[in-house]
Parts: sequence; C-alpha cells; structure tokens
Amino acid sequence: MEYLDDAEIAKKVAEGDTELFEHIVRRYEKRLFIYAGNLLPGSADTADAVQEVFIKAYGKLSTYDPGKGSLAAWLFTIARNTCFNELKKKRHVSLDEVPEPSVKDNSPGELLRKEANKRLDEALAGLKADDKELFIMAELDEMPYTEISEVMKLNIGTVRSRLSRIKEKLKAALKDLEVKD
Repeated sequence: MEYLDDAEIAKKVAEGDTELFEHIVRRYEKRLFIYAGNLLPGSADTADAVQEVFIKAYGKLSTYDPGKGSLAAWLFTIARNTCFNELKKKRHVSLDEVPEPSVKDNSPGELLRKEANKRLDEALAGLKADDKELFIMAELDEMPYTEISEVMKLNIGTVRSRLSRIKEKLKAALKDLEVKD
C-alpha cells in the first residue's frame, strides 16, 4: 500500500474504509498509552482510557478537520478530555499508598535515585494541573511544542515560557540532591 498521511487516512476511514483505522491505532497507540499513563493512576485505567479514545475518535472521525491541526493533536485532545473525565470520577491514589517492592536495593545510588524520584513526584504534585500536564507532554511524552500548543490551546511562545518556568521550579525543588557516579 502506498504511504498515506494522517489526513488522507482519516478521510478514507470517514468515507467507509474502516480497515484503515488500524493504521491510526498503530501510529498513536504507544504515545497515547504513555500520555494517559502519566495522567491516570493504574494501568487498567490507562488501557481503558486509550481504548475509549480510539472508540471516540472512530465515531467522530468525520468531524476531524486537518485545516485546524494535526491528527495527533486531535487525538491527544480527546485523550486529555477522556483522562480528565476519568480523574473526576475516581479518587487519586497517593504514592504513599502504593506498596514498596518486596526486593529492596539499599545501595547509596539506589537510595539517592529513590529520594530523587520521591522529591520529583512531590514537586510535580505541587504544580498546577495544567503545568504538570505540560511537563508530561513535553518531557515524558516528548511531544513537539506545536502539538502541545494545539492540544492545550496555547500559543507556542506560551508553551516555551511556561515549560521553562516549570523546569526552574523543578530544579529548585531538587537542587540539593547531588548525583555521584
């Protein structure tokens, strides 16, 4: 099959070539799973949310307008709304409630890594929800700023400046942690 871009695939699926929807799923499933996994507690919630995103996208594909943005941004907007709706329904599980693994590595390096992760989680928890989401999209999901701009409905300069401020806050929260080899 010849290469089709997202807009062409979306158009053909909306016109009835439903088998092509599998290409959209394969292209975006992993990225959406990572994104949802960072917003939702528990892998069962994540898998359900991603499945719901694709179900919603399939049902609304005829409304997708490539002139208004990329398919990726459209899908991530659906994912964002789906995850936020799920969070409203369920109580957030605190990291303190998650049991520690039974096998413990108490080496100095591992203890420092655990402390850094704990402090980063605390610093992220202290951010506004939009800032946390912005950081997750940019740093964990490695989403291009243009797509973040589309999903969060911000201009690209705002994305860059907010991300810079967020990173400074996180650096300040972790400044006294020293990593030694």
